[in-house]
Amino acid sequence: MPSLLSDRCSCPGPPHVDLTEAYIAQHQASSQPPPESLRDCERSLLSNLKEHGWSHVTVRLSDLPQGSPLVVSSADDAMKDAKFQWKNPKESILRLFDDSALIPNATYRTSESGAPGESSVEPKKSWESRRCTSYNNNNQNDEQSEASPLDSVTNALHSIICTVNWLLHLPPNLLIAQRQDTPGTPTRHQYGCFCNKHQDGCNSHGPCNLDLLRVFHYDKVEPPKNQNDAIMGSSPHTDWGSFTVVWQDTVGGLQTYCRTCQAWRDVEASFDDNLLRFVIHVGDATSLAMNCGRELLGDGEHPSSPFFPSPKHRVLSPVTETRVSLVYFVYPSPGQSLESLASGVASWLETDQGKRGGAHAKTPSHGHIPYEHYYLLHDQSESNRNRLPKDVYLEICKRSMEQVFAEKWTQVQRS
Repeated sequence: MPSLLSDRCSCPGPPHVDLTEAYIAQHQASSQPPPESLRDCERSLLSNLKEHGWSHVTVRLSDLPQGSPLVVSSADDAMKDAKFQWKNPKESILRLFDDSALIPNATYRTSESGAPGESSVEPKKSWESRRCTSYNNNNQNDEQSEASPLDSVTNALHSIICTVNWLLHLPPNLLIAQRQDTPGTPTRHQYGCFCNKHQDGCNSHGPCNLDLLRVFHYDKVEPPKNQNDAIMGSSPHTDWGSFTVVWQDTVGGLQTYCRTCQAWRDVEASFDDNLLRFVIHVGDATSLAMNCGRELLGDGEHPSSPFFPSPKHRVLSPVTETRVSLVYFVYPSPGQSLESLASGVASWLETDQGKRGGAHAKTPSHGHIPYEHYYLLHDQSESNRNRLPKDVYLEICKRSMEQVFAEKWTQVQRS
């Protein structure tokens, strides 16, 4: 049974992972494997994702070279000519929600809930923008499309997940859609849209990637009289895609669910002038692909295969001040299905990189994760058709993930 709001997990949380050196190395030489000097960083991150399904990662701003997407700032009308500063993004984010703000090629959302069968709207609003410009514009020529002011933010967060994928030796262009470029490639091409770049892995008949940035504004609410009556800014859920990269301000409210304690844990929200702090979540698509990929190899107990749980999490509505966050949903490459992802993972697990993937992390304590755990397999709509999650999996496993995700986003919209 779910724990009460007042219950708190007592387990030690995943340790913070300093991603700075890995980030610099990947940005400068992504075509080369990670050097041995990054082995400890790799082990720590892999252990966190295998045991918890999520991890804190930090990047030291002062150590980053010029040209890094986390160093580049952008000015635009929607931000009233104020530059987006990664040292303190909250002020820039709040400007996006001024009454006069209008962001080209972005969608404004105000009526949403992830709670199955619930008609009430969660007290938040958001802007969303795709990394693929043809997706935003229904235009396959990205050089003729109007750039979104959120592009630099999307590129920066994509550079984080590219570092994670590279550091863990995960296969390129399977769980994440990315370009393979040489050092010196402009940031907007290395981490941004790559339609019509004639690059392997680019889908010339549709979007080059499915990734989605959401900029959230959680409204301040009245403090509840009872601690167990806290208002949900985001209802409990798992993320549907491959990975999620989260930046949050210091207000707090993000919580993950500990299956061992059957209780909620607060995700630390702190600020440092020189540290950028992110949270990496494993998504349902990755978790299911890892699990099913192992099963394709035999008994599902492949000795060196990593298995990442998809963590259930939620956001409590703030009671002291507005909360803002940047949430970058990373999706598999276009054209992939759950079945093809599992096959791709199984093939990768037979390679040296795949075998290395589980060699340095302890065996997870969470055990088997049932289909019921994955919100990708639940109907989160207001009508909430009561279907068995395993039946949903069998129905969608051969379908393109683009179709599956589109239906999921429709489910969480409220009128």
